[in-house]
Amino acid sequence: SGILAIDVGSGSVKAAYARVTGAGSVEVRPVRIPLPEGADASEDSGLLIKSVLDRAAGAIEAVKAAVRCGPRDVVWMALPSKLVEVVDLRLPPMPLKEALSYLRVHWDMEFRTPLEEAVVQYKYEPSQRGARLLVAASRRSAVAGFRRLASLAGLKCRLLEPEHMALLRLALYQVAVNLAGGVAPSAGRGGLPAEVVEAADRPGSSVAWAVVDMGYSSARVVAYGPRAPLFYSEIPVGGSALDGLLAEAFGTDRRTAAEIKKDAGLFERGPGAPHSVVYPAVLRLVEQVKRSLEYYLIKNDDVWLAGLVLAGGLASMPGLKEEIERLLIDSVGWRAARASSLARVAAAPGGIPFTVELARCGEVLSQATGKGDGHAGDADRLEAGPCGRIGPEFACAAGLLLRGLSQLGGAREL
Repeated sequence: SGILAIDVGSGSVKAAYARVTGAGSVEVRPVRIPLPEGADASEDSGLLIKSVLDRAAGAIEAVKAAVRCGPRDVVWMALPSKLVEVVDLRLPPMPLKEALSYLRVHWDMEFRTPLEEAVVQYKYEPSQRGARLLVAASRRSAVAGFRRLASLAGLKCRLLEPEHMALLRLALYQVAVNLAGGVAPSAGRGGLPAEVVEAADRPGSSVAWAVVDMGYSSARVVAYGPRAPLFYSEIPVGGSALDGLLAEAFGTDRRTAAEIKKDAGLFERGPGAPHSVVYPAVLRLVEQVKRSLEYYLIKNDDVWLAGLVLAGGLASMPGLKEEIERLLIDSVGWRAARASSLARVAAAPGGIPFTVELARCGEVLSQATGKGDGHAGDADRLEAGPCGRIGPEFACAAGLLLRGLSQLGGAREL
């Protein structure tokens, strides 16, 4: 049997299918199915689920056909972050049973969703300094709606995970590959790679990493570290806004505009060039990302931000990564005086350099499956499949796969 990880976005459905081949190695096949135009930005969970079901049911069928998913395969899906409440509780040292009792007593103070209507997932991390209880709560109606979405395609969804947790798993594993010098990371405390845990265990401070998932209708900023609080923010600017600007400027449809954005990006400059058309929206996106990270660092004055991983379909736009680096790292705000919270991004404890990089989904999955010889150049062995390259837009699906690859024979333990 294999694992099918599905990420239902606002512009397309991205999936990654992993299975053991006859030779005993693990094969990963990505597939992306575009969705018809439609609005799913409602804050009402019932309306949002209905919109997703109406638009994505056919795409899930197409995913199943493309990867040739079988009846014994396990299906995991990402639950949109806007349908999930996540609370990062810091408690005195106590056993799990007492921590869960505390959660039940104080539930209404932490969550808007009533406990009796919630599906609860949690991660418990005890230590001598204190306990950490990371809790995700989703409405039962939302969970049932996504399970129905899978069942309409003849699939049985075994796991629903908040999308920002899957994104964090991919980003932190990639950070661990960097810290390990390009070789496969080893398992560490709390399910995190050992290299990340070691880098974050610096006296007197907490190191965090952030992932910016730039999708079709919005962007998500998620920050986290082994000793740093979880942070989530949604920004209402995505690839669709850039497509609209290009379509209007060049008198074309959105699909052609998306191709212009993909091919020219921010590199072609001059009057009437794509750069001059989309730059105001890019600047607005980056400024809001910067404000989100400023808020996180100001609220948590002992946290050092060690890097950004850029994910989502918009992350592949030529020149965007370089523009984000320029606007974030080289701007006055990020080179401010020591008193500024943003000064902490440039000198994290232990000499960890601040970096901005694209999500390397193919390389990360190569390391996790043991498909190559353990070095960064093995990504092509996964990316040369019939379904196409495993680009940054597959970050959420890849993060879901990382959770379950150890269940497949031949995969490294995560």
